Amino acid sequence: MKIMHKYAVDTDGAGSEIELPTDACVKHLEYLNVDKTLYIWVEVPAELKCDKQLRRFKVFKTGDGIPISAQYCGTAVDHYLPEAYHVYEIEPTG
Repeated sequence: MKIMHKYAVDTDGAGSEIELPTDACVKHLEYLNVDKTLYIWVEVPAELKCDKQLRRFKVFKTGDGIPISAQYCGTAVDHYLPEAYHVYEIEPTG
């Protein structure tokens, strides 16, 4: 069995670290204008006891430099401002 969880991701360029099961998979992302927040929806196993790891997601705007090793997750658009948010998974710090 699987479960879908929603997590907020910072758009300020600092990145967001989220502890997720090892085999969790980002399925969707969207910028919600109601609360001016970017969210990712992640599919995780329903088992309570599973291996977890710290994963880091970083938002890049159009034209920003993106590390070669970063893995693309998706793009969300602010429909009221001319802004697109490109979410990548990058190696955790530390």
